[in-house]
Amino acid sequence: MSIDTALTSIVDGIRAALPDLKTCESHDGRFDLNELKRISTQAPAIYVAALATGSLQSDTGTEVPVTFAAYVITRDQPKSPRDRQARLLVDALLALLNGNTWNDDSIIEAPMRVRSQNLYSAGSDRSGVAMWAVTFTHQVRINEFDASTLDDFLTFAGTSTDGEENTLIETTGTLEAVNAQTQS
Repeated sequence: MSIDTALTSIVDGIRAALPDLKTCESHDGRFDLNELKRISTQAPAIYVAALATGSLQSDTGTEVPVTFAAYVITRDQPKSPRDRQARLLVDALLALLNGNTWNDDSIIEAPMRVRSQNLYSAGSDRSGVAMWAVTFTHQVRINEFDASTLDDFLTFAGTSTDGEENTLIETTGTLEAVNAQTQS
C-alpha cells in the first residue's frame, strides 16, 4: 500500500474505462509548454500525477490525503476539434471518478474535492493542443517505510535553465560511500 500503488490503480482504471485513448499513463507532475509539445503526439491522452499530500491522520498515522491530477490532452482530429474532444473526455473522467476507489485496498474512500479546469493558453493553442486538468483527493493508506531498503545516495546531477531553456548551471558529482560500521 502506497501512493505509487494508488497511482497505478487509478491509471489502470482510467485506461480500462476509456480504451479509445492513445495514451494513459502516470506522469511525474505538472506540464510546461515544452513537455506538452513533446507528449502531444500521443493525444488523445490522459496523464495522471500524484501532486501533493496533506497531513497524516493523527489517529492512525498511516492514512494521508493525496491530491492527484488527471491531465487531459487532445489534438484536432477530422470532424472533431480538440476543445470538444477535451470536454467530452473531462465529462467521462468526472463520471468515472464518482464514487470510485479503483478496486485498490489502499484507497480508503471515494474521491473528494473533485475539480476540473481548462488549461488553455496561447502557447498550447499555437501548439494545436487542448489541455484540461481534473484534480481530486483520495485518502490513501500507506505502509510503514524502512529507509534501510533504499540504495545509498552516491551520485547527483543538476541543471538550472532560464525561461528559454538555456543552460545556466550544470553540475554532477559523486559522494564517498560511508560504511555504517565505521561511523560508531
